[in-house]
Order: sequence, then C-alpha cells, then structure tokens
Amino acid sequence: MGDSAANRPNHDMHGAEKLSSGASSPRLTSRPPNVAGTDVKDTHSNPQLGRNHEYFEGNTVFCLGGRLQNTRHRPINIGTGLLIVLPAALFFGACAPYLWQHLSPAVPILFAYIFLISFSSFLRASASDPGILPRNLHQFPPADENEDPLRLAPPTNDWTVIKSAEPNVAAMEVPTKFCKSCNIWRPPRAHHCRLCDNCVETQDHHCVWVNNCVGRRNYRYFFTFVTSTTIMGLYLIGASLAQIIIYSRREGVSFGQAVDHFRIAFTLVIYGALGILYPVALTGYHLFLMARGETTREFLNSHKLLKQDRYRAFTQGSILRNWLVVLCRPRPPTYHRFKDRYEEGDQRFGERRNLRGDRMPTSDQDMEMHSVRPFQGPVSLRNEASTPLS
Repeated sequence: MGDSAANRPNHDMHGAEKLSSGASSPRLTSRPPNVAGTDVKDTHSNPQLGRNHEYFEGNTVFCLGGRLQNTRHRPINIGTGLLIVLPAALFFGACAPYLWQHLSPAVPILFAYIFLISFSSFLRASASDPGILPRNLHQFPPADENEDPLRLAPPTNDWTVIKSAEPNVAAMEVPTKFCKSCNIWRPPRAHHCRLCDNCVETQDHHCVWVNNCVGRRNYRYFFTFVTSTTIMGLYLIGASLAQIIIYSRREGVSFGQAVDHFRIAFTLVIYGALGILYPVALTGYHLFLMARGETTREFLNSHKLLKQDRYRAFTQGSILRNWLVVLCRPRPPTYHRFKDRYEEGDQRFGERRNLRGDRMPTSDQDMEMHSVRPFQGPVSLRNEASTPLS
C-alpha cells in the first residue's frame, strides 16, 4: 500500500520525511507460502541479531533462550521453592515407606500428586509471562527542532476515562492512564510494576514469593499454587500424625514414645501447622476477591474512596460467574514471543543487552571509547608533566 500510494500522481510527498520503523505503527510481517520444491527463507529475521528477549527493556531476566523469565530482583522465589521441596523430600524419605506398608500405597501416591501440582504451578507462576504489554506503541510526536522553547506547548493529559456504552452501566467509568515509561495507553485494569518495570495486563499484585507479577496470564497458576500448597500442608499434617498413631497402636506404646521414634514425622506436623497459615490466608483472600470481581489493586484502591463512591466495574453480577470468568477464561498468548528471532526495527524493543542486563556496545562504540582519552584534572596534568621520561 505504501509503495503504490507513493507513485500516485495526487499523492504529494514533497517535504515529507520518511519515519524510521521505530517511530511507525506496528506491522505484522507475512511470510509467502512455501511451494513444494522451493526453499523460502525469512528475509526479516537475521539469526545474528539474536532473540527478542535480548532486546527487552524491562527489569526481567531470561534463561533457556527466553522460555523462562523472572524479575531481576531479590530471588526470594528460590527460598519459596525450597520451603516446598524440603518437607516433601523428608516425607518421601521418612514417612512414605512406612505408610506404604502399614496403611496404603495410595497415601504417598496421592501426596506425590498434590506435590506435583503445587510445584509445577509455582514454576509456571514464577517463570512465565504474566501478561507484559508491548512498549512504544503510542509515542507522542517528537518536538520540532525549530520550536521556540519559551512557547507553551499544548497540554497533554495522562489520564482518560472509559465509559461503557450500555445504558444500564453507563455510570461505570474506568480510568486509564498513559504510561511514560512504556509509551502506551494502558488498557483498563493494567498497571505498571515498579519492580518489574513493565506494564502488566490485569495486574493483581507483585508477589515477592514468586518474584514475579501476578497478571492475566499467570493468575490461575498463582491461585492453583496457593490452593494446592494449602491442601498439601493439610495432607502432610494428617499423614504424619497417622504414621505416629498407627505405630503407637501397633506397638502398644504411648504417643510420646511414638513421637520419639518418629521425630521427623512429628517435625513435619509442626512444620505443616506453622507453614499452612499463610497459604490458607491467601487462598481465602483470593476466593473473596474473585467472588467480588476485583483484583488486589482494585480492592485496596477502592478503600481510598468513600463507601458510597465505591463501585466494581468488572463484576459479572454473581459469585459463581465471577469465579468462572477468572478460572475458566482462555489464557491469552504472549505479546512479545521472547524466544523468537529478533526482527530489525521492531519498536517494542530497545538496544541489545547481555545476560546481566547491560547494553551491549557495537564495534563502532568500542573503537570510539578506546580512542577517547580519560579525563584528567589540573593536578594530574601537573604531575604528569613533572614526571621524568624513562
């Protein structure tokens, strides 16, 4: 369309400036069909340019070629994983053999199944894309270089209000904001996380225990993680107590003597009773939020207003519908495709970065830095002049 429009006689291109791909609108690249007997190569992607995650500007670290990601912050999620793996390893090593023989093989098998759900959902919630929105989609036009700096420019408003078109909910106004860090108008329910430095779609909160934001793409994994961890803690308490009670009855000893014989099992009972408190509270809290059709941010921000001014713009009208919308809605695809090849001119990304997150200089920049002499003050120049040559 652009080439054909440029050749039209009534299309005046005099004085026009062709914008670079970084300032243009995003385009979808189409590949020609692969005809049998021909080898069609992608002319837009260069293997030497690397992957998309190497150009991402957010505070995110990637591994396994962009398949796993996490916030470049304190890795508290490693400790969270150890808090799940350690009691499970002690249970399989000290309790599972006895329960397999004297109670039922189904007891350790069921515990292994619950542990698998808990740990896998933890990995998905911690290492998957929570719904990071693309950057640089709604850039403001650059200022004219000949513009008078003393002249007042037209005002730009960072906020706007979206009003529903339905008459019965026309009073429901949802504010949305322009993010100056990501250069986009954030959709409703999206927020910019200061730790991740990303705008996340339907962001609930930033969870330090998984070291990642909880958004639209990983909220179900997070809820499954806290729910299955609660069930695993209850199961751990019951199975460990059952082992102690069965040994006490079979051997005809007191409960204290059975505890002294199975100290690891009694330790797991105490560990489960203490560690289950926080997952139980999180499970109940998020069940309450889903029933109201709100996120954590929306619920906390609503308490800044008077009670008569609070409203829930995204509720479905019933508790069951609100639960179904959150837990049964399809998971949207990622907006970035971090493991794909980088295409030159993709405005969603910035300069190439290394594993530590630093910008990688080009060869021209290296030569320029080597040719520049470091700054020297008057004292250092005087000392250098007074030093005799060897």
